[in-house]
Amino acid sequence: MSDFLPTVDGHEFFPRPRDQLLNYPVEMRWEFTRRHPYYLGLWQEARRYSRESAAATTRSDDIKGLAAKFAMGAIGVQGEPVPPETPFAEIAGEDPRFLCGSLQPITIRAIATMLIGQLSPQCQVILSGILDLAAATACGSNLTNEMRTANRHALLNHLTSHPHPDFDKVTDSPLFFMHLGASQETIKEDANRQARLWKAKKGEVSPKIHTTKLSDYLAVWDQFEGWTGDSYDIKRELTLKQIAAERRKSVSTIYDQYRAAFKAILGWDFTSDIWWKTVGRMKLAELSGSGKESTLWLARRRFSRHQDRLVSTTTLSASLPNDSPVAIVMDDASTSDPTGLHDLVQDIPELIKKGKTDDEIVKELNLTNPLSREMLNYVRTKQVDLQHLLH
Repeated sequence: MSDFLPTVDGHEFFPRPRDQLLNYPVEMRWEFTRRHPYYLGLWQEARRYSRESAAATTRSDDIKGLAAKFAMGAIGVQGEPVPPETPFAEIAGEDPRFLCGSLQPITIRAIATMLIGQLSPQCQVILSGILDLAAATACGSNLTNEMRTANRHALLNHLTSHPHPDFDKVTDSPLFFMHLGASQETIKEDANRQARLWKAKKGEVSPKIHTTKLSDYLAVWDQFEGWTGDSYDIKRELTLKQIAAERRKSVSTIYDQYRAAFKAILGWDFTSDIWWKTVGRMKLAELSGSGKESTLWLARRRFSRHQDRLVSTTTLSASLPNDSPVAIVMDDASTSDPTGLHDLVQDIPELIKKGKTDDEIVKELNLTNPLSREMLNYVRTKQVDLQHLLH
């Protein structure tokens, strides 16, 4: 995962904590990911952008694609997303990057990120000079193949023999070369030994996750949220008491199992506020007929704020063309949610808590959508269980 993952900003966008997915078995990672509201709302846009990037056909103003890719990274999805209805057995052989397990192939982007974070400024200047010369060698039209080969060897020799100590430092994160000629057993023993050494060095303690219970957690989640296998259907939702009766478990057990599922899927301990701004937002979008536009707007808004925090507008305007993706996304940051859900997700539950009637809420919020009454009824019903989960 990227070192530049977003954090909760303004309590409206909730990325998974860094590497949270890696605590779970690989099959469960997929089950958790495909149920995530951000994945369901943005996977198609992110896949389109990924494919156009690979084909070098992306547009410089593709704000939607950039934001969707950014949001995918924020929930631990790297590489090209697959349709949520895809069974794990069909993608296990393809091994998408976010399902690679605790041992993962590392991308060039991740290596570059490490170099930026761990090399001293002096060493970065040295390396950038070597890379510049390597690019000039590769692109030089007046060079023969023999000259290119000789220059490349000279640059590699210069790099391997350079005395700067940063070049021989071990990275802060465990990064290894795997000798595939060794036996499987030898590789396994070496990996186990290195894992023990690095865990001791970092003071890491293996998380206490009851993997045998994860399927039960998901089953409760699916019934409470109306999971169909590739989306959510409000009509299929059950209350927590109904689930307890059907599964012949105590209500308190069902509460605990749902909270555990919430933590696994969203990455955060359950609160009704986070539920409304993630899962609830998706459900209200379905009820209001706004589809996935509100999720996409949220991703664009969060992406633009992240860029604004990394580099100031003044710096960007001086260093990037006017049509650059980052500059355009920043210009888009001040726009309001075209679906209006951003405010409704916060206002409706709050007004219900205050004891407002449906008529009073419709009037106060100026709700004109023909489906507003249905939305209010849904929020009232769901709010009962959400409050129980807090205790």
